Amino acid sequence: MARRKKREESVQEYALTMREIGSRANIENEVVIQYNIIDGIQDDASHKVILYGARNFADFKEKLKLYEQIKARTYSKEGSSDFKSRKDASKES
Repeated sequence: MARRKKREESVQEYALTMREIGSRANIENEVVIQYNIIDGIQDDASHKVILYGARNFADFKEKLKLYEQIKARTYSKEGSSDFKSRKDASKES
């Protein structure tokens, strides 16, 4: 299953779609989670590290919620003028 998350698709929607595909193909949950869902999310590995280690979809669902919260906070900080000014200042050093 080489499908990747689409831009217009939420992480939750993508995970559900991949879970359904994995279920029809009789692929173990851990394999679907690690090799199909996580690898299909196009984001830095440092952001996705929170998603690893889930053994079932209930666990994974909780990790996805945390991932989305962290991602939202990270990107909102990057968009803030305070973050940009610190980032620009570090480039000048």
